[in-house]
Amino acid sequence: MKILAAAVFALALGLLAGPSGARRLRRLDVSARSPGRHRAGHHRAGRLGALVVAACCAGAAVAMPWALAWSVIAATLCGTFGWVLWAHRREKQTLEQTESVAQACRVISSQLRIGQAPHRALETAAGECPVLEGVLGAQRVGGDVAEALSAAGERPGCSGLASLGRAWRLCERTGAPLSPVARRVAENVSAEAQTRAEISGELAVARLTGRLLCALPAAGIAMGFLAGGNPVGFLTGTAAGTICLAAAVVLACAGLVWTELLARRAQEAGS
Repeated sequence: MKILAAAVFALALGLLAGPSGARRLRRLDVSARSPGRHRAGHHRAGRLGALVVAACCAGAAVAMPWALAWSVIAATLCGTFGWVLWAHRREKQTLEQTESVAQACRVISSQLRIGQAPHRALETAAGECPVLEGVLGAQRVGGDVAEALSAAGERPGCSGLASLGRAWRLCERTGAPLSPVARRVAENVSAEAQTRAEISGELAVARLTGRLLCALPAAGIAMGFLAGGNPVGFLTGTAAGTICLAAAVVLACAGLVWTELLARRAQEAGS
């Protein structure tokens, strides 16, 4: 009955907010003579639709507070932990890519020092470092190697390839040896990878602290049991408790996300 009452309430609100039949006819007549007013009518219709959707959500909140609260809890937990896992995986891949770029630059520099031609040095480096596979493919079809290096450098952790691409272009135009430049790029990228690893290690404590703070409510629930109460029954069996639980989950997840964003900002600034 509550669900039916909420639906009827939303429908009634939509009908009351909508224009009457005579007013619709007048608007149709005016819109035929004025396209601008016709577009304005579409905007008003969009606002009316949003109002009806909001009324339906409000009716659902009144009729099914437990279902809404548990939906918020589930969505918040899944979204937060999914985002955290994705962010950590992306950070790990970025660090691995940076180290791979540094290794590729070192191989190219060493191959050039022993007298290999640049295209042979690139083939050897691509065999050891998969990060250069796309560049090697461009070279095999007669593409611009410098441009391919610059394009590959747009990926996270591969900015060193863009520097190598600019050096490659400069050496092609001036005839300067590429080996010293590749060695300098390798040194810079290696320093960047080391800095990233150090910052990630230093931020591990801050991230661990944020996760421990998220677990503190569980300790509070355990203390409630030790004191002879039934906090789980209150949180899951009453409307007020469920609302408090949903608010606590949202705030805890927001704190975790905020900590991760601060750590990422510090890492980007340091590198």
